[in-house]
Amino acid sequence: MDDFEAWLSAQGIAADSLTPEQFAVLRRAFGEGVQRAASWRAPPAPSRSPRKSDRRYAVAIQDGDELGLTFWIKRSAKGEIFLLYPREPEMDPHASYHLDGTYHQKSYGLAMSARKRQALDSSFKGAEHLGTFGGHGAGPRINDASAFDDVLVVPPGILHGRGGCIVVDLVEPGARPAAHHRETLRIVDERIYQDSSPWIVVAIAASPDV
Repeated sequence: MDDFEAWLSAQGIAADSLTPEQFAVLRRAFGEGVQRAASWRAPPAPSRSPRKSDRRYAVAIQDGDELGLTFWIKRSAKGEIFLLYPREPEMDPHASYHLDGTYHQKSYGLAMSARKRQALDSSFKGAEHLGTFGGHGAGPRINDASAFDDVLVVPPGILHGRGGCIVVDLVEPGARPAAHHRETLRIVDERIYQDSSPWIVVAIAASPDV
């Protein structure tokens, strides 16, 4: 959203209710946010060497005639799973699920919420819920869709900063994610990637008012 007063309205703030000082502070914050968003959108999405043997699945938001990357998943040649959400380089938020079952999220170089889960081998059974991920926007431009094995394209208004989320689960072949992780969500799209075991299930959940 590029219009300042429309942005204020979306926050539930009436422009005429602000003092000049408050108006100036918010106007400056809005301008800085617009600049950060432009810098975030400007770089292209990750490219891919033809020598790479990993698998890549992207979630992109339709942005006019372009696709903005907001989230992607990589299954490495070894079988490890990486969840990557392109944001500011210094933040570098991502999550990883290693072969021995270690799963953690990382941001600003610090690992958080480390947990031991099922190993990623033939003993994997049932499902593992990897989380719901919000705070989305149409990010780096996907200029070459062949950099990914699949691109799940989401229409505008479904995933945005204040609403919608991406839900990721790992399941053994033929199984489904645990229902209780979705019971309060309105799923509007889903992909199941069956290139290897466990399968990767990616769902798009919209805000209730969409």
